[in-house]
This record gives sequence, C-alpha cells and structure tokens, in this order.
Amino acid sequence: MNDSLAQLANILGMMGSQHDGEVLNAARLAERLRHKMNQSWWQLLSRKSDNGSRNDDAALWMSRAMTAETRVAALEGDMKQLRAEFDALKAARTAWQQQH
Repeated sequence: MNDSLAQLANILGMMGSQHDGEVLNAARLAERLRHKMNQSWWQLLSRKSDNGSRNDDAALWMSRAMTAETRVAALEGDMKQLRAEFDALKAARTAWQQQH
C-alpha cells in the first residue's frame, strides 16, 4: 500500500500542471489507482501516519481532490463543446465542398 500511496502522491503532483491535458490525465490516473486500492478518497486522505497520528494535511488533500474533480468536469465540458464545434465545422466544410 505504501508504494501505491507514493505513486498516488506523484500523480497528484501533476494536478498543478499548466497543461489541462496533463491535469485531466493525472485526475484519471489518480482515480484508477484509488479504485485499484479499494479505498475512498476520504479513507486515503484521513489515514493514520506511521506514528499513529491522523494526517494533519487530510483537509488540504481533500480540498485538492475536490478541486481536481471540479477541473476534470470543466475540462470534459470543454472537450464536449470543442467536439461539437469541430463537428459543425466539418459539416460546413463538407457542404461547401459539395456546392463547389
């Protein structure tokens, strides 16, 4: 589990990227790893440390996870909108080509 937590920490570090695609990919990877670990985000973020004390940063990490989920949803919305615009442009080009 500690190796998985280290891997999760590295993945979550990518959430600060300026590149939206990297942020989206990191969020998806983190969610896959969380699912593979069979843990909820709350369980992961409120784990006891090696010395038995609760992680003082749990609230911070929970906030970051929630922010990441919000960003993922926004990016998915942007992708859907861009796909619709692309499809409309493609249809317009096809119509123009048929007329000329």
